[in-house]
Amino acid sequence: FAVFPSVESRKEFPTDRFAHRGLHDEWIPENSLMAFRAAKDEGLGVELDVQYTRDRKIVVCHDPDLKRVAGTDRRLIDMDYSEILTYPLCGTEERVPLFSDVLKIMAPLPVICEIKADNGLKNTSICPEVLEMMRDYPGFICVESFSPFIVEWFRKNAPDIMRGQLSMDDVKGKKGMVRILRFMLKEMLTNYHARPHFIAYRFTDKSLSLSLARLTRRVPLAGWTPKGRSEVKDACQRFDAVIFEKGGDSLEEIFDEDNL
Repeated sequence: FAVFPSVESRKEFPTDRFAHRGLHDEWIPENSLMAFRAAKDEGLGVELDVQYTRDRKIVVCHDPDLKRVAGTDRRLIDMDYSEILTYPLCGTEERVPLFSDVLKIMAPLPVICEIKADNGLKNTSICPEVLEMMRDYPGFICVESFSPFIVEWFRKNAPDIMRGQLSMDDVKGKKGMVRILRFMLKEMLTNYHARPHFIAYRFTDKSLSLSLARLTRRVPLAGWTPKGRSEVKDACQRFDAVIFEKGGDSLEEIFDEDNL
């Protein structure tokens, strides 16, 4: 009962291929407008990450700070968007984009929107604004999060929107997160509360709960993040959709029919 997700209505992904943070490589930064344009040019759906700035702009960025992608150890939630724009991504001309601008580029291709929980598992304040933008999107768009409280918010406030629970074998929570909570998040024992329509799990990981979900096939499973030809082939055999990165291979090599 705790593990099983929503059975009220089965929802499906419109495609089995989503470019992780856009179609990026060593020249194109992740979660950049350039990466999303590259995915759009290839007709691919994308998975992206959203979070708040200090002035409550919704931006597309994975990390809570800019250290990895822009070389400054400053948190987005502590900066206005005008400040964030002064930092180039990975030495390019690209900047952290607004969620609204990314959606304009991607329309009408499929989008998986991960709402980050870096400001607390129970921090759902961003959800209403994200939902408003999702409602205006002309194509398929769904939501996912590591936070079961965010997934639950969408169950209560937008039950028609496809929602997913993210998890992995070794859930890395905030410092001091008790072991039992890590175990509950790993095994998705909060599904009774959030009732997700799909599960997104790290494709190399295993858990009893994921095995049960796969065995019953009651919900679609998305595997993240295989990189390159061999990993994508492995993930495609076990998941209904893959949230992938190119690695060192071309798209033609990765999705060659003989490979899959």
